[in-house]
Amino acid sequence: MLEKFIDSILAPTLNATGWLHVASSVIVLLLLLIGAVITYYLVELIIKLVMVKFVKSRKLAFIKVLSKNKTLHSFAHIAAGVFLWWGSQTVIEHSDTYSNYEAVILGKLALLYIFVMSLVIASRIVWSINTYYEKHFDFARQYPIYSYLRVVILFIWVIGVVLVISFSLQTSPWALLTGIGAISAVFVLVFKDTILGIIASIQATALDIVRIGDRVSLKKYEVDGRVLDISINTVKIKNSDNTVASVPTYMLISEVVHNWRPVEESSSRRIKRAVYLDSDSVTACDAALLEKLQHLAIIKQYMLDNPDTEFINLTLFRVFFQDYLKRHKNINHNELVMVRHLDPLNVGGLPLEVYAYTTTYDLATFEQIQADIFEYLFSMLPIFNLKVYRQN
Repeated sequence: MLEKFIDSILAPTLNATGWLHVASSVIVLLLLLIGAVITYYLVELIIKLVMVKFVKSRKLAFIKVLSKNKTLHSFAHIAAGVFLWWGSQTVIEHSDTYSNYEAVILGKLALLYIFVMSLVIASRIVWSINTYYEKHFDFARQYPIYSYLRVVILFIWVIGVVLVISFSLQTSPWALLTGIGAISAVFVLVFKDTILGIIASIQATALDIVRIGDRVSLKKYEVDGRVLDISINTVKIKNSDNTVASVPTYMLISEVVHNWRPVEESSSRRIKRAVYLDSDSVTACDAALLEKLQHLAIIKQYMLDNPDTEFINLTLFRVFFQDYLKRHKNINHNELVMVRHLDPLNVGGLPLEVYAYTTTYDLATFEQIQADIFEYLFSMLPIFNLKVYRQN
């Protein structure tokens, strides 16, 4: 009917030139496009008005997220596409004077537009889940889900592309997928790191191997720092020198990763340092040395508990320093504390190791405590007639 009305207007001018039907087709299509644009802005306005009242009255956080990232406004595009498709079908149904070729093409494009915008809406809804998750859950930083949601979005678009191609070729999606299966080996080869990364990130999250903010060490790659980000393909780690290292995600489960989180949670750092003593200075104590050490309460008690024993100066020093560590206010007495020998690594050098845990994790404070302990150790060695080994 619209076409006949337009033809009646244009007939006096264009009928004789043969351009009547072409001009009529162009005008009809322009009217449909104008109607689609009007539909878009009208529906968008309605959505805005409804959402303002709905969000204010219900105060639904997820609805606010959908509104903020334009997910709900995308439905206006769907409405415009539906109008175009309906208009093209109406033209095809009522047209009897010229070819419906333009209307058929417009109808297919409208369906494609509706389908693509549906994929966009689905993707935005999925990503809105991540936005809502990060804003409303305190543990979102330790357990990010955006990598998995990106995989979901990727699958949505892959399925969408398959459906579009199958629709365009007028074939079954299963037949198309069967053909794609022939090149699956190439697909796996190209996306090997991505596939391994997906598996690794799932395992790392499920087994709580690494979280964002953890301090980790990969000695093989000389990486030691804080985890900044865990994505499907890479893990970003900020080293202590402020450089950022990117390692493949699958290395979290394929390589040895040292995670310092339990140390931080325990609020304690380990002291494990050795002093190399001159083995020639290790001797039996004479009467003068024993007399000099009598003023040390722990040594005096040790002598009383072990009569008729030939005392060695290094033995007495170990007893003294073990007691010193156990009485130290900055040593964690719930952890193992000991002074022990190690296997000699140098001729003439006997390693004596201090093994203990401090009551703080703060690096600056830890280094201060450790320095104080070893400075005191070095100051007490001459009292026991012990010397530090010096390599010639």
